[in-house]
Amino acid sequence: MNSNEYLNKLKSSLTKYFDIELDKELGGRQFSLYGRYYTRNSKYFALRKFEVYSFKINEYVLYHNCNNLDVDYINELKEYIKDNVDNIVIRDSETMSSAITLLISSEEDIDNDTIKSVKKFKFYKSYDWGFKGWVNVKLILVNLKTNQAYSNSLGRREKKRFIFLK
Repeated sequence: MNSNEYLNKLKSSLTKYFDIELDKELGGRQFSLYGRYYTRNSKYFALRKFEVYSFKINEYVLYHNCNNLDVDYINELKEYIKDNVDNIVIRDSETMSSAITLLISSEEDIDNDTIKSVKKFKFYKSYDWGFKGWVNVKLILVNLKTNQAYSNSLGRREKKRFIFLK
């Protein structure tokens, strides 16, 4: 499977739940696909106009194809997220949990050092010690040649949904 076929399958699988934009630029980096999902939950007393509290949960998927993956590229992604998390995450007073899934595909083999770097990848940011929300990042690499996926600990449960059979 090549990257264009993968992009089409990814788009069709996410369209049901995510607002999708193709060729989106965020913080000076181009992504082939940007997806945003959000949900709002609230608790009210007796009538809906007597709302006790509410909160929003956001999820973002950023997809890019890169055929020359290495440890330096993974470190560059971590710096990019650290510098641009506020450009990616849309926040307001009700936002609590946000998750960013960085999905990177490659048509070439991925070396073991890069896989280890992905498994060690961690990013967490809290706002006011978590009382006003937080952001977690899931990093998932998909080898299109072997149809295998590698992820950090947060992305472990998600990686199966990004593997598409030919």
